[in-house]
Amino acid sequence: MTGPRPLPRPRALLLDLDGTLADTLPDLARAVNQARSLLGWPGMPVAAVRVHVGDGVQRLLRGCTGLDDRTVELLLPRWREFYLEHCVEETALLPGARELLGEARARGIPMAVVTNKPLAPTRRILEGLGIDGFFGAVLAGDSLPARKPDPAPVREALRLLGEVPPADAWLVGDGPQDVEAARAAGAAAVLLPGYGDPVLARAAGPDLEVRCLADLVPLLGPR
Repeated sequence: MTGPRPLPRPRALLLDLDGTLADTLPDLARAVNQARSLLGWPGMPVAAVRVHVGDGVQRLLRGCTGLDDRTVELLLPRWREFYLEHCVEETALLPGARELLGEARARGIPMAVVTNKPLAPTRRILEGLGIDGFFGAVLAGDSLPARKPDPAPVREALRLLGEVPPADAWLVGDGPQDVEAARAAGAAAVLLPGYGDPVLARAAGPDLEVRCLADLVPLLGPR
């Protein structure tokens, strides 16, 4: 673990989904390649899709096709339909995720998901992985007019969790948009390198960097 300062025990824990709680990349890449097949194009390697994950589905498709915004909007309904049907086929929890969730709940720490993924597949993934019951709020990319790195989803999640002050909350994520959203909201930013660009994420100034979600368990405080 690395960070410029020790973090106080959290009174709320906010978690990103893609690349933080779960490895969703295989199912995302399949949906991207389904969209490319509609255009008569060959599939992309999974690793090539990875760098475009984290800023919402429009940017994902734009980055993986090079198409203009208007054409991407035409593709979106087909992409959403396919992905919603197949979003939990190869998706799996990342190491330490279930341990962190269980330990946080045992300590009475309320939790929320704050993701740029659309709400419908987000809820299906949480249910499919059997972790939906851990969260008092789920804020997705289409829940509000703004998404991360805007601080609005962070603030709304904390409101829904019981008006927790941002200074008492952690946001754990893998990308620069997570770090920037946390800092803009006044919450602690915890970086777990995943799909996001680690150079940009570190440049955004996280308060702490961990290798695995289980690394956070000793920092939650006593039960």
